[in-house]
Amino acid sequence: MSNEITVKELADKITELENSMYEQFESGNKNVVVGNSDMFPLNHSFSEGVYIREMLMPKDGLIVGKIFKCSHHFILLKGKLLITMPGEETKIHTAPSWFTCTSNVRRVLLSLEDSVFMNVLPNPNNETNIDILEERLLEDNYKIFKQNKELKQ
Repeated sequence: MSNEITVKELADKITELENSMYEQFESGNKNVVVGNSDMFPLNHSFSEGVYIREMLMPKDGLIVGKIFKCSHHFILLKGKLLITMPGEETKIHTAPSWFTCTSNVRRVLLSLEDSVFMNVLPNPNNETNIDILEERLLEDNYKIFKQNKELKQ
């Protein structure tokens, strides 16, 4: 029973962190970005039925990761990341390494060194439009935050 409480508490803390970052972004803090940015550049590549999102993350970078709607592989190509997520022990991953990400889980990543990682995702329709792929594969947390904020006002 205590494990369930710990999972919920961590999920709540990650939500608080993410919401705090959104508030800072909306207040004009240039060190906080929402969505894809030059601060954490993404590279996209495609092969038959596969979409790969590669992110470059500088040392000391902190992100609340996207919530993926499907399970997929996470591959750390370079560097060292501290990763925490509800239901799992906080771990330090050192390149090269990989693991399977479950769907619908919010992760927090802290880059302990300049790092490069990729998410390997299904793409059965061989779509190449990033906006369409993100809509299919990712939850839009910022959109949900904005809707909740408007409801509270």
